[in-house]
Amino acid sequence: MDRKVFSLFNTARWGDHNPTPSCVSVVPVLMTGEMADETINIALAELAFHGSIAAPGFMKPEGIVIYMTQARRLFKITLENDGMPKSKQKADVKTSAQWLREFKDLTILDPDGWDRLNYEYSFNEELITRGEFRYRANRSTVEGIVK
Repeated sequence: MDRKVFSLFNTARWGDHNPTPSCVSVVPVLMTGEMADETINIALAELAFHGSIAAPGFMKPEGIVIYMTQARRLFKITLENDGMPKSKQKADVKTSAQWLREFKDLTILDPDGWDRLNYEYSFNEELITRGEFRYRANRSTVEGIVK
């Protein structure tokens, strides 16, 4: 993105019937209805694989927010380090090639989890966390175990 955007999460309040000020946007609604673990996991996997819906082309979306109507509360689920306080999250990032060296018995046969259109950058230059490397490896055809 060429600028920072402040986004509102109360999607029921803002929209055509009540336009937002020009300096803000409203987050897109990915799905509505009954939420189950499988539904949430599918939404997270789609977001991780295809990137941001709010900012098309941005491939490192933070996560999703679930609004529970019964509780009238928002719950946030992040793609990386969910449940770990930000104060304890250590930004240990490396390239996928560097992470692969740490997985001694792992061979990537078909790298489906990496960006095929820009594979050289995605694998050899882009800095990612161990969790992101494991996620990408698990989406790929591999020989060995991804721990």
